[in-house]
Amino acid sequence: VDLPNEISASSISKFTNDSKSLVLAKDLNNIYLFDLQSNQFNNISKEEEEEEQDNFSDKNNNNKKSSTISSIEIDNENKNLSLIDSMNQVYITNIKSSKPNKPTKLPNINSIPTKLYFSSNNSNTLFIGTINSIISFDIKQLKVLSVCKLNKAVKFITSNPNNSSELLIWNNSNEQTKFNKDDQSTNKSSSSFSEVIFAASQSNKNDLVIVDLSFFDRVLPSLPEAIKLKKFGGQ
Repeated sequence: VDLPNEISASSISKFTNDSKSLVLAKDLNNIYLFDLQSNQFNNISKEEEEEEQDNFSDKNNNNKKSSTISSIEIDNENKNLSLIDSMNQVYITNIKSSKPNKPTKLPNINSIPTKLYFSSNNSNTLFIGTINSIISFDIKQLKVLSVCKLNKAVKFITSNPNNSSELLIWNNSNEQTKFNKDDQSTNKSSSSFSEVIFAASQSNKNDLVIVDLSFFDRVLPSLPEAIKLKKFGGQ
């Protein structure tokens, strides 16, 4: 598949949750949705053509100054896309819209965002991990729902496959914290990790997959290196 010229090797990408499409993002003007069935690329972030003609010179300047995308997250319904750019701003856009639309910048959260995670129960709720907090944000009403202070920067966020009311959070020191979405309480987990580089859960299978670079010599050597699968209940 030949990528559009606008998408460079430095672009960030992520599959939609149904695995039918791939989102590739370089900057706010170059966010593409690649349909894996039709092999077609669509720019989902460009402005309307008439608006482009009216403001050609302004847009030319904006393209030059556009900040790069550093992180993206897609909700479970494959509808909303959230982004963090190199200016530490959080944006939201609808990838199912019939027309391309410019991403909407969320109000200032008074902290530096580090990780994004959509609620598995409500696609309008976005959890924003920052350098010192976890923020619950309503993307439909564009308002902060709650802020829970943390001691360290958030590195990964995922749901607890064994408890739908909890999120599992890893910080930059590889410590795991359980965050209760209902009462906003936190509880440090006894799980010990050394160098977590990825964490994700599958609630329908009660699986939590953690990739930790320190485990490949000591844990489950028959599996591919750096992968540890920790089972919570289920069959």
